[in-house]
Amino acid sequence: MQPMGPVLALLAAIAPKAFVVDTRGSDFNDGSAAHPFATIGKAVDASREGDCVIRIHKGRYFALGGLVLKSDNVRIEADPGAVLTGSVIVPGTDVEPDVLSRLPEVARSHVREIKLDPNGAEQFLMPRGFAKSTDTGPCELFVGGKPQHLAQWPNEGFLKTGDVLQGAPDTGKPGVFKFDSDRPSHWKSPLVWAYGYWRWDWADEAMPVESIKDGTVSLASSHVYGFVKGAKFRFENVVEEIDQPGEYAVEPGRAILWPSSDGPIELSVTMEPLLTIRKAKNVSVSGLRFENARGRALSIEDSKGCSINRCVFRNTGLEAAKVQGGSDTTFHACRVEDTGEGGFRVDAGDRLTLTPCHDIIENCVFTRFMRRARTYRPAVLIHGIGVTVRYCDFSDAPHSAIIFGGNDHVIEHNDFHDLLSDTGDGGVVYAGRDWSARGTVIRENLFVNDVGLHQWENCVYLDDQLSGERVERNVFAGCHWGMLVGGGQDNVVRNNLILDCKLGFSLDARGLGWAASSFDTMKKNLEAVPYQSSAWKARYPQLAGILEDKPMAPLRNDVSDNVLMRSGHMSDRLEKPFADGSTLKGNLESDVDPGFARLGRGFKLSNAALKLVEGVPGCRDMASLKFGPRFAVPGE
Repeated sequence: MQPMGPVLALLAAIAPKAFVVDTRGSDFNDGSAAHPFATIGKAVDASREGDCVIRIHKGRYFALGGLVLKSDNVRIEADPGAVLTGSVIVPGTDVEPDVLSRLPEVARSHVREIKLDPNGAEQFLMPRGFAKSTDTGPCELFVGGKPQHLAQWPNEGFLKTGDVLQGAPDTGKPGVFKFDSDRPSHWKSPLVWAYGYWRWDWADEAMPVESIKDGTVSLASSHVYGFVKGAKFRFENVVEEIDQPGEYAVEPGRAILWPSSDGPIELSVTMEPLLTIRKAKNVSVSGLRFENARGRALSIEDSKGCSINRCVFRNTGLEAAKVQGGSDTTFHACRVEDTGEGGFRVDAGDRLTLTPCHDIIENCVFTRFMRRARTYRPAVLIHGIGVTVRYCDFSDAPHSAIIFGGNDHVIEHNDFHDLLSDTGDGGVVYAGRDWSARGTVIRENLFVNDVGLHQWENCVYLDDQLSGERVERNVFAGCHWGMLVGGGQDNVVRNNLILDCKLGFSLDARGLGWAASSFDTMKKNLEAVPYQSSAWKARYPQLAGILEDKPMAPLRNDVSDNVLMRSGHMSDRLEKPFADGSTLKGNLESDVDPGFARLGRGFKLSNAALKLVEGVPGCRDMASLKFGPRFAVPGE
């Protein structure tokens, strides 16, 4: 028998080097288990040669300037309770008497003052909304791990603009409008902002208020779509409106906060991603909690084979994570909550050569992922080619859960519920305005209670001539509209169950009518890809001759073998050119009570509904489908 000593020595020689991080350690140590580092940043620096493991013990670790990892074959393994944060704890002091007297009496015994740099208030107040895109977010306050928010009036709902005196649509001027209330007359707050849906219920924006005088509100900025009478808005950052826990307002040199609990007050300060993985291969991060970043928590750039497992992303100013370039990135069993502007953004794969990225988002939970900007900041934003989103749970957001562009994505077995809560004319799963963005499959997903403002909200929204997608075997229950196909060509919509929705389908020919003017945009998007190349012709043969064959007409769509129960009729919003140029057959309409009810990861139907479903090929086994996460997710 060979002596064990040489065997153990050989195993030690081939085992990856391990670095240990512990809050009781020191960055002057060697990072061994006996002498751990004190910061994750030191361990990342030590990993520069790659082929190593970083083990992080329980505790809070601060990323002041963001950490950058460029090494191959690195595993980051975190113990439960290990947190990478972009915030610092700040003291709260007594509020000065002159400020205290401005507050509602109910708040005076609860508020605390946080001292700021004389210009620090500007770091809390940044434009946000539909057309605003930045690489970092504002400073924010958190108490006991919960986000606090700018004091607003009204606390719930919105006010309405009066007559618009300046800034009407297409003028490009800052907004000036009448406002019928004298409530602001007692405000002394110098940095009031206004947030609103200034023209459309799907385009929000926050901007500074220049003045409020004599019933007229003057804003300091224009809005991309201009301003109209009757638009919804509210005022923000008003000290005099701090009247409930969790609210704060900032002024030069200070922030006034009514904390939501007795926990520590934390201020987010890190502008860069807390962790960036750049041009690396085979990096994995497991069990780490990312929180309180001003911008995004994680950035993966031009890397291959990265795996993010059982991580939690919360309280970010922007989205949770961004993947740019590279391939074979996987997010598995992660939780995203209370993020400012979305969840995971993925732009990977090469559309020019139709090379997929093979990125996967699976078994994840996304909730409350639009705290700051509340339109077009979805839980998952996809561009490129070849991204899969499967077995995830999406809930509690005012707008879309998934917005995609590009090609050949797969969206399957997800559970979408309680979405589109605060906006109009949106889709839980949404894409639009691109003939070339073909090949995405949306199948076997569950949509429940996605209602919105009853203004064109759809479970699946194929907007403005989107073409070449497949929507199959999904369940839409208790939602506003099931699906909208806005013109487009070569879409396949088959074997979907639409149950107790206001409307099952809207199938139109907008490209021949009010949207005909979008032809130039459509052509520009088409010509941005080599759609006449051999690879594109082989993959999408009908696209090559699209400009010669009525490109704006709704041709060759197949809407067949769908079941509508108490969800209207196929003819309710069916325009004739769509019907003439497409296939509609085998669709079943019924007034039978579907008896829909949630049942674990699945659902059940009434016996009468089951009999109907049994009669439609492709739908017979749908009551046995399972949706959402299959494995436990942190925080559950």
